[in-house]
This record gives sequence, structure tokens and C-alpha cells, in this order.
Amino acid sequence: QESMNELLEGAPRAVDVDQLRRRLVREIPEARDVHHVHLWLVGEKPVMTLHVQVIPPHDHDALMASIHDYL
Repeated sequence: QESMNELLEGAPRAVDVDQLRRRLVREIPEARDVHHVHLWLVGEKPVMTLHVQVIPPHDHDALMASIHDYL
């Protein structure tokens, strides 16, 4: 079943997307909301896209670095 999940590029079972979304909002001060979170596997590597609504003013580069470091 795990092999089928990987073949279909399913989501990693060990990641709770709702919890991750809540934790990002709590841990990243500039993040007002995180939504449209999509997580899947490419081979054994997890891949994620998400939208972050930010509280202005903000530095896009610093915010991206903060999110990347957190993940």
C-alpha cells in the first residue's frame, strides 16, 4: 500500500497538514493565514505548495527564508 501511495504521488502519511498550517501561523509572526496547502511525494521526497497571507509591511525574502527554515 505504501508503494501504491508513492506511485500515485500521495501525501506523506506522517505529516498532518492542518497541524502544519496552524503551527506556521503561530510560529511565523508575519503570517496571518496559511491556506491551499498541498503536500505530495515525488519518489521519497516530500513536495509542498502553500499560500501565505502576510501582515504588512513585510520583507518577502526574509519571510520566505523564515518559512523555508521552519519547514
